[in-house]
This record gives sequence, C-alpha cells and structure tokens, in this order.
Amino acid sequence: MKKILFLLTMCLLSFSIQAQTDYKSHTVKEGETLISIARLYKLTPADILELNPDLKGKELYPGAYLIIPINKAKEVEPPQEGTPEIERPIEKPMPKPQEVQEQEKVVERFIKHKVRRKETLFGLAQRYGITQDEIKRYNPILYKEPLKKRMKLQIPRFKEVEVIEEVTVIDGDTLAITDLMDYRVKAKETKWSIANKNGITIAELEALNPDMGPILQKDFVLKLPKPKDTLPIVDTLAIDTPKFIEYIVPKKQTMYSLTREYKITPARLLELNPELKDGLKEGMVLRIPSKPASIQVPMQVNAENFVFYHVQPKDGYFAIERKTGFNEEKIKEFNPELNEKGLHPGMVLKIPINRAQALDVKNSLVMVPFNILDSVHVGSKTKIAFMIPFRLKDMRMDSIKLVKEKLSGSRNLYTVSLDFYSGAKMAMEYAKTLGISVEAQVFDTESKRSTVNQILSSANFEGTQAVIGPLVPANVALVAKQLRGQNIPIISPISNKEIRSDGNLFLSMPTEYEVRRKMIAYIQAHKEDRKLLVICDKEHEAIKKMLKEKFPEAEFVDAREGGYIKPEDVEELIKEKEETWVILETKNLGLITSAVSVLNSQNANKELEKEVKLFTTFRGDAYDNDNVPNDYLAGLNFHFPSVSFPSYSEQFKGFEKNYKEAYAISPNEDASRGFDVTMDVLLRLAYKQDLFVAANYVGETRYFENKFNYQRNPIGGYYNNAVHIVQYDGLNIKEVK
Repeated sequence: MKKILFLLTMCLLSFSIQAQTDYKSHTVKEGETLISIARLYKLTPADILELNPDLKGKELYPGAYLIIPINKAKEVEPPQEGTPEIERPIEKPMPKPQEVQEQEKVVERFIKHKVRRKETLFGLAQRYGITQDEIKRYNPILYKEPLKKRMKLQIPRFKEVEVIEEVTVIDGDTLAITDLMDYRVKAKETKWSIANKNGITIAELEALNPDMGPILQKDFVLKLPKPKDTLPIVDTLAIDTPKFIEYIVPKKQTMYSLTREYKITPARLLELNPELKDGLKEGMVLRIPSKPASIQVPMQVNAENFVFYHVQPKDGYFAIERKTGFNEEKIKEFNPELNEKGLHPGMVLKIPINRAQALDVKNSLVMVPFNILDSVHVGSKTKIAFMIPFRLKDMRMDSIKLVKEKLSGSRNLYTVSLDFYSGAKMAMEYAKTLGISVEAQVFDTESKRSTVNQILSSANFEGTQAVIGPLVPANVALVAKQLRGQNIPIISPISNKEIRSDGNLFLSMPTEYEVRRKMIAYIQAHKEDRKLLVICDKEHEAIKKMLKEKFPEAEFVDAREGGYIKPEDVEELIKEKEETWVILETKNLGLITSAVSVLNSQNANKELEKEVKLFTTFRGDAYDNDNVPNDYLAGLNFHFPSVSFPSYSEQFKGFEKNYKEAYAISPNEDASRGFDVTMDVLLRLAYKQDLFVAANYVGETRYFENKFNYQRNPIGGYYNNAVHIVQYDGLNIKEVK
C-alpha cells in the first residue's frame, strides 16, 4: 500500500527535487587567480575570502575548492588605467613545470554565427577549431547566460603564427624538435613507468605531450627526449637501477629533514609529487631522485616486472591476504627481506606482475577498497537527473485494483523502476545528512524512444553533472550520444549488456564477460597444487575455448546427449588424495543437478579420500531451482562470482532500517541497486565534482550490496569491473574476495 501511495505522490509532484541556495562551488583551474575568479562571478575578492577564510596568506593552486556567494553578485567596474588593484594575498598562482611556449594569438577577423537548435559550446569549438574559452572571451554574454537558440555570436579567426621549434622542458634545458624522438606506449605502461625509465618527471612528460589524456592507451605515440648517449633503446626484462626511487614517508618526517637528506629543493620535490600541495603526511609514497649508490635507499622499484602493495596501518599478513589473495608464505617469497625486517606500515611490497591478474591495479599500485566517505567535501552541491520508465500514463490512477495488479506478481518494468527509484531517493536523503546538497530532475521515459527524444530536445541539462538511466540499453546509447556534446556522464544502472557509445557512458553493472574474467583470474591466482576439471555443454563452446586457453593443463568433460553426466564420466579423472577443482559451465538444469549429485558422491565416499570443490564463472538462475539442493552445493564448497553481496557495513546499515520504516518491507535487489548506484554517483561528485576525474582517482567503492571500480573501456566510456567472489561455507555464503 505504501508503494502505491509513493507512486501517487510521484504523479502529483513535478519530479524535481531542488535545493534552493545562494551559493555555488568553484574548482580553481590552472592560471586562475582570486581577481579573475571574482570578476567571473561579478564579486570582489573580499566577498570570496569572507566564505573561504582559510585561503588568506596562502597561494591559490589548481584544484582548490571555493564556495562562491552568488547572491552578492554585482556589476564590478574594471579598474581604471593606472589604478592599483585590490590587494590579493593569493594572487600568485602555483608555479607550473617548464612547458611548451605558445605565441599569443592575434585575431584576423570574425565570423558571424547564429546558434541553431541543439548546438552546444563544445560542438561550436570543435567545428571552428578553437577553444570554448576563446568563444566566451569574444562573446561575454556567455559568462552570464547559457548558449541559447538564435543567439548571435562572433567567432574569432586567428592569424597563423610561425611555429617555435624549441621546447623548454627539463631542468631549464632547451630541447629542439630534433632532440625529441617518438615512443610507442606498450601494454600496461603508465605515465610513471615511462617518465621513470626516461629520467623525466610526469609533469615534463605531460608538457611534451599535451594531448596524451589522463590514462595512457596502448600504441599511443609520445614525444620523449632522445637519450644523450644516442644509443638505441633496447627493451629488457632486467631490473635496472632507476633514476628515481619510491620513498615512504615515516612518522614525524618533516619537509625540511627530507629535502636536506636527499639534497633536493622543496620546489623540485613538489614538482615531482604534486600531491604535496596538501602537506607532507605519514605513509605517503613519494618519487625522489636516487641517492648515490653508496647510500642505502628505502626501496627501488621496476614497474615493468612488479606491481606494488603499500602496507597500511594495522595491516598484518592475514589482512594483506584478504586484500590480495596471497598468504604470508607467498608474500615472503616475493619479498625475502621481510624475514629479517618484519612487516611494518609504510612498506612497499612487491608482487610479480604475472601473478597479479586478479588484483585491481592502477599506476602499478594495488588498489584497496576506498572509503570515499572520508574524502567528500561538506557543503558540496550536486546536480543530477534520472531517466526511468515509470510509464505513469499507462497507470489507471482511479483504480487501486489495477494499480495493485501492475505492481504485484513477478518482476516487471513497473516494479523495477519504482523499486530502483525508491532506493535512489533514500540515497539522496542520506547524502543530505552528509552535508551534500542534491538537486535532481526526474523524467519518465515511458520506455519509448520517441519520449526519450522529446525529453532530450525540451529539457534543460545545463549544469547537470550526471544522468542515471535510462534502463533499456538502446535508450541508454541514444542519451549518451545526444548528451556527449555537453560532456555529461550517463550511468547505465541495471543492464549488464555491452553498449557501444561515446566516451561519456558509465556501465555500472559488470558485464557477463567481466564477471567471468574475474572468476577466471581468481582461479588462476589460487589453483596451485590443484587438479582442474571442466564440465561443459554444447551451448558454452566459446567459454570452453576460453578455459582451454587459460588452463591448458585442465581435463575437459562434455555433457552427454540430453545434457547430463554419469559417475563413470569423472571417476577416473578425480584422483585420491588430491584436491580437484571442477568448473561447471552450463545454464541447463539437468546438467547442473546431475553434476552436483555425481560430484557429491565422490566427496561422500570417505574411503576414497577424494576432495572436490565446485566452481562456475557465471551463476545463472538455474542454481536457484529447488532441484539443486543447497546442502549439495555446500558439500562442494561451491564458489561463484556475484555482482551483489550484502556488505554488512556499519556505514550503510541504516539504509535497510530506513527503507523498512518508509515502505514496511525490506529493500529488494532493485531497491538496493538504486541506493548503491545513486550513492556512488553523489559521493564521487562530492569528492571530485567530476565523474571522469573521479574514475581515474578513486579505487573500489562498496555500499549496501554493490561495489564499483570504473576502468576505461576500449570501445568508449567506462565499465565497472568490481565483482564479489563468494563461496558456500556450510549453509552460509561468505565473500572470499
């Protein structure tokens, strides 16, 4: 009954949850000063300092987060010629690394342009080959108002200037174009590893290659300084002494003592480690020029052969095993120095890269679940939109009986939509308790392409930071394509289908391929000293081929005609006093029931001393059938991958309690997903104000049932590769990774 009232309430509302406010946030960009930001918002520097008193006496740096009192906006007269500007304590921008020198552009003429329907600032900049800032500079009205149909703009056309051949890059040295060489990025290489190998900083690498983007792609061609000895570069697996080391900041370390010990200036240290702008902190991993060979250094690394785990406070061998899957014996095998020194916080442990397939690795560092709640900015303002097929026009609101029929029975588009949004609504309420302001628009797509097109043409998405939905893959692709020009992230919330689109699509549900890949990686990492046996049916030939490539040592058994197996099919393959892992690949209920029964009989005969465990790379609905007894699955210690699994986190237990109070039932899978997807989007926005940036900075996050870890998708956008690996432990199910 409460859900029917919830539906009626939604029909009466205008589907807009807005937090009316007189303030907005501003993230400082490269080159901005207090004066320029004040002019942008028609304020005085004093107005901004009043709400940001911690900035007084400090330098304004890129990425700084400011609160802007837009209610005080007024016409600010430009300073008269010869009149000194207001004192600006933060005027000096953060020093930039040496960079490509550009000549000032000179306007040769203007082109008149009348804005047409659906045109965007981004699209105009691309069309005319200039930047969005250059369009705004010569059309000041765009600083006050968004781009609108029928606006008349003047587009600058610049004189061509002579190209300056020299590029100032490394430690004040000037390199000519002829001093540079092309370098093709290899698989798994990072900015850090390339800069380290070539003896330059990441900032210098980015200055030489301004179009390289945040994440390097394989085969991307970079410009690098030629080696001074002009010898050809030869790829090698040998671990050479790098020009830089990783230094773990110990307790009570100061900037003064660190720069004195390593004979480096604070400015150079900051250039190598931009994160120091927030101060030196215990446990930081810094990049420092190597000491002479006679001086012992804390740790040297080679990112081509190893990935690295940074030991956290309170980490013991058991905690590290839980996070990485490697026990104490293996960790010591990879890091023999632990036998003498012991395990301590701040250490960097090596893991061979060929043993790290199952780990989440970014920039050669093993990522651990990220507690984003500790990093959100209180007072953050977020603006999102939902596009969900409620199909309210199909509801007969004058008939409670018909509404009940629509919302009862099996899972359908009505129930999925309402359940998902009921969870999302809880997430928005919870975000407000964290000090996050949420403004949301909600659109009913009616599950129709025509309605989606109508919303896209009539709704105002100006300032929207993310769109959650639609639910149907075809409509998701349509929305992503239409809003790509405005660079708005589109989150596909419930579909596990691979969707081809532009770079603004986030697939929040792991695809079937990704789920299988994660399970295979887990088996690869833990299969040592186990015999592998694969049982497969004809419908899974592609999976069988994949498993043969990954596990060439495995034995394979095909299902009999009719889809089942008999004891004699596996008896000779399961050896005594040997642990056998059986991978079962089928959606056929008959094959599942026969395989589970046959394998259990092998375990049940204690005289044979056989030990069998069951695995699958994708658990279908057939496993939920009553003909597949849970005690049989428990007897086989059944392991399988799952997109959702209750986290029992203290931080999000309140969701279940609040949901029960609101709707008199426990949240189902769709409601939980609505909460988790929305919570993740809001917290990432509150942390970085940009989902694209957050995807590159934030590791794995987890909420009530779901977890998220976004990676760049080769076919465009981002995909979530966070999957739970779970097992039967008796009749309970627990997470193993």
